[in-house]
Amino acid sequence: MRYLVMLITMFWLQNAVAFNFQNHRVICHMAYKQLSLEAQHSIDQVVGDRFQSFAQACAWPDQIRKQARYEHTKYWHYINVPRNTVTVTRQHCPTRGCLFTGIEQSQKKLLKNNADLESLLFLSHFIGDLHQPMHVSYADDRGGNHRRLIHKGKPTNLHALWDGALFKRTPWYNHSEALMQRVTPLEVEQWQQGSLEDWATETLVLTQDAYRLLGKSNGVSSGYVEHFVPQLEQKMMQASVRLAQILEDLYGAH
Repeated sequence: MRYLVMLITMFWLQNAVAFNFQNHRVICHMAYKQLSLEAQHSIDQVVGDRFQSFAQACAWPDQIRKQARYEHTKYWHYINVPRNTVTVTRQHCPTRGCLFTGIEQSQKKLLKNNADLESLLFLSHFIGDLHQPMHVSYADDRGGNHRRLIHKGKPTNLHALWDGALFKRTPWYNHSEALMQRVTPLEVEQWQQGSLEDWATETLVLTQDAYRLLGKSNGVSSGYVEHFVPQLEQKMMQASVRLAQILEDLYGAH
């Protein structure tokens, strides 16, 4: 029985990770599609044949963060704030670093050498994380990891739910293409405004709603899913627009 439970747990964790990988691919594919041909070509040259595509490569920072060489980067995937926080600032970033650290260090390295593949992937991945509510969240339950839930009759937690389990199983490419059709030029112009702190604060507002509407219930209702799926998809579209702007500045014709 113990062995069976272990196998079930491992299977569930693999699915949770896979959802996370899928959303990063969706964001990076959308960002790539918004780039000029010059920027796309430059990024293709950096990615080379190590990965199938830029979109496929964007999950890499999650795959390596437990390796000793990259262990310090595990703190750069999120930023935790007190539950009464209204505005996210750099003061919330501890000395070991946070999302702001990962994004800014990657940008600095790319400004010196935009052929730095690892910095490109870290930057692209962290911009995605900045728009995932449980990555701008609270330390007391590890960004929703300790909030146990039942979704579709199966055990999960709040973090895994927002990493992508809210969505129906859809091929990442199809999901990306569908979302791209919904982005308007006016939204692009609006979403490109603001700072990292502004974007993190936007995400925190959604985080607060995610907890508030869940209440004390351990069950994820269909109403909860219907309410938040469009909002999470909008966060992914925002992430793609903002990432595209950053990448165009780094790799586009000047």
